Amino acid sequence: MKFVLSYVFSFILLCQSCFAADYVTGKHLWIWQEQQIGEAVKDGEVEYTFRIITGRDDRYRTREGDFRIYEKDVHHSAIVDGQRVAMPYSMFFDARRALHGWSWEKPFPSDDDCPWLASHGCVSTEIPRELFEWAPEGTPVHIRGERIGYY
Repeated sequence: MKFVLSYVFSFILLCQSCFAADYVTGKHLWIWQEQQIGEAVKDGEVEYTFRIITGRDDRYRTREGDFRIYEKDVHHSAIVDGQRVAMPYSMFFDARRALHGWSWEKPFPSDDDCPWLASHGCVSTEIPRELFEWAPEGTPVHIRGERIGYY
């Protein structure tokens, strides 16, 4: 019995270190919803820190979890509330949710405007082109926290 418990304990420690290593090695995109900040991390070092806008309320919330970029599209657009909306440099990670630019024509909103704005579940970023070029398909996307504040 003591041998079995020792074996199980060793296996649990081994698994934990494997999972921990998965969050450190390679490229990862981290989305911190409470702070509305994203980070592009390579081998444990932050290469980009960027402002984001995530989803609102239950219907349009940005789900917390661990995902991977499975599709990329420079010129993606979608019909939102009856209008075609540009989503430049889209990187899809959760069903039809993506990390993408705010607009082709308009600059990313200022810090004063961001608390008032929300997406329909996607993650809008101020540096879409840089992230699109930096993150290949398969890059892990880790979304943490819930959006707080007025929107």
